[in-house]
Parts: sequence; structure tokens; C-alpha cells
Amino acid sequence: MICGLPVLTEVEDVCAGCASGKHHRKKFDKEQTWKASYPLELIHTDLCGPMQNESVGGTDTSSHSLTTTQECAGYTSSETNLMH
Repeated sequence: MICGLPVLTEVEDVCAGCASGKHHRKKFDKEQTWKASYPLELIHTDLCGPMQNESVGGTDTSSHSLTTTQECAGYTSSETNLMH
């Protein structure tokens, strides 16, 4: 047994945000109804930024990141510091 740790009590009332965050979601269907059949037919992108904190590598706080995935080939690329 570890000595010095506080005794935790069980909380009975949980806020709505905490409760909904713990809910399990239904799984996605494993069978896709449609898939891209040739390159560049379907591309997924995600743009993130500006970052509020400096990164581990020391880039400034105004950096952005763009991730692109080609559905057909499964190729993913990522670019950072796009706004310089």
C-alpha cells in the first residue's frame, strides 16, 4: 500500500458534459458503400492553426498545419508553418 495519498470519494453527481464524454459511440460500418477509384477523386484535408503555444521544436506561435489524405492511394502528407 502507498502511504500519503489522499482518500478519494466517489462522486455521485456528474455534469452533463462529463457524462456525454463518457458515452460509447456506435462503430462505423466496416463496409464502405463508396470508395474513390482513381487518384485525386476524393481528398480529405484538415487545417489547424494558429497554434497558441510554441511547439517542442521551437517554431513560433503563429504556425499552421495542413494534412491531406488521398482516399484512393491512402497517401497522407503534412505541411507545417504555412503562414510565413
